[in-house]
Amino acid sequence: MKKIYLLMGCTLLCASIYAQSVSRNEDVLSLSLGYASGAFQDQVFSPLTYDIRGTAVGLGYTKHTRGGDQIVIHLDFVTSLLSSDRSDKHDTDNYQGILMANYLHHLNPGKGAWQFLAGGGFQSYLNASFFDGTESIAFLGLHAFNIAGKVTYDLSERHQFAAALQIPVFGQLVRPPYTGWNKFIQENEDTPLRIFTSGNWTSFQDFFGLNLALNYYYRLSDRWRLLMQYDTRFYRSSTTEITNILAANLRVGATFNI
Repeated sequence: MKKIYLLMGCTLLCASIYAQSVSRNEDVLSLSLGYASGAFQDQVFSPLTYDIRGTAVGLGYTKHTRGGDQIVIHLDFVTSLLSSDRSDKHDTDNYQGILMANYLHHLNPGKGAWQFLAGGGFQSYLNASFFDGTESIAFLGLHAFNIAGKVTYDLSERHQFAAALQIPVFGQLVRPPYTGWNKFIQENEDTPLRIFTSGNWTSFQDFFGLNLALNYYYRLSDRWRLLMQYDTRFYRSSTTEITNILAANLRVGATFNI
């Protein structure tokens, strides 16, 4: 667990220090809110496939450097209900969260309509399900280094489209072998972060993850832009039992240039 905190802390701290040392006045904050949907299959938890319906919230911070590179820190949180058309007695509370910190290098500096960036960083992803309060719990966590890319296109002075992709490549997979309360969880129920960061370091042989965001921006002024975002997230693990989690969120919000 200490290694995870150290890696995450170093990633965020280094990004912040570097950005402050080379920044120009183009820091951007973003906030978005919208509807969450998707599909959930966890054969440790249940043989059923569940629908995801809920609310998605996103917070973002982007710092631009003199050379056009970007430091991007983003937090997404989804609270939802898992339901199945097979039975209305298996509804389950589900929570998803992901924190990403990436450094993206500008590949074609200039004033062209198309801009391309590539790089990588670190992410922490957690999906947790609670049936009947805490009667039964199941979760999947992945704290991993990722590769990342971003493309933007300026349609006009006011309109911009952007697409961002992150793929985790190596990290700590947290996957309990069964649902419910085992000895480890009972001993650490007052320190949930320890529960959610106790796993094995691995790579593609045990998991696959993908985060894709499609954004549209409409500039209202030099500081404010409206934001419409569609993001999809897919995570799969074959450790213990097969788990497939597909999330699709549609959100609206705004960005503010500091």
